[in-house]
Amino acid sequence: MATPSRIILHASGAGYALDDCEQRISGMGSVAASHSVRIGEQLLRVGESPTGIEVIVSGFGCRYSLLPNGQRQITALLLPGDAVGFESLMQWACTDTVCALTTLQSVQIPANKVVGWIERRCELGRMLWQIRERQAAIYREWMINVAVRPALERIAHFFCEVMTRSQALGIGTMQRCSLPMTQVELGDLVALTPVHVNRILKQLNRADLVTFKRGLLETADYTSLCRLCGFDSRYLDIMTEEAAGGGLQTGPLSALCERYQVNLC
Repeated sequence: MATPSRIILHASGAGYALDDCEQRISGMGSVAASHSVRIGEQLLRVGESPTGIEVIVSGFGCRYSLLPNGQRQITALLLPGDAVGFESLMQWACTDTVCALTTLQSVQIPANKVVGWIERRCELGRMLWQIRERQAAIYREWMINVAVRPALERIAHFFCEVMTRSQALGIGTMQRCSLPMTQVELGDLVALTPVHVNRILKQLNRADLVTFKRGLLETADYTSLCRLCGFDSRYLDIMTEEAAGGGLQTGPLSALCERYQVNLC
């Protein structure tokens, strides 16, 4: 299983492919507890106070909120490298729920450890905050998506985002990736009824742009799909040839990795 430090380095934009980090950092296992969450189980619950930051190592999850009438709004799709539980740094209770869409592996880094990293300006603390900032950028884009874009563009934009993120993480490509969601869950994410979602998916399929069946998302023309919805990946800060190929300059971070093999800041 990928170590949390590998995931943090990659997801924070350090430029490492996940496999490249396997031998670079091994020390975090002594301070992070790993666990598995089964599909449908909750990782964080409303009203509970987390004791650390959970870093997703494998699998898919989501954040959601429930309205008094029982209606659900999914507010985030969680992929490997995403982190939740930042409330623990402020000793706050969770205001929404995090649940597993597939079997999900995560590691919990104790809040006091992360606070120590931040206070000492440790590089891993900064990287966790970069992950948090990237997630915040995605939240902002989702607000625009739900509030402004028409239904067809709304779903197409989400599909472009998932494929872009999946390729950057090495778990998919611009043409094919996993998306373990039902049409009902997709509707909860883009604020559309299941009937409306089904109609849009058929429209995208007839246009030979997207096929979405049994948790598999495919497109024969990623460029046209992006053009349809005006997708601009700059908010992700990962859609570059260097990031996709692991070709960013990594000299200082390489030295940092070597340091953490024997000493965690």
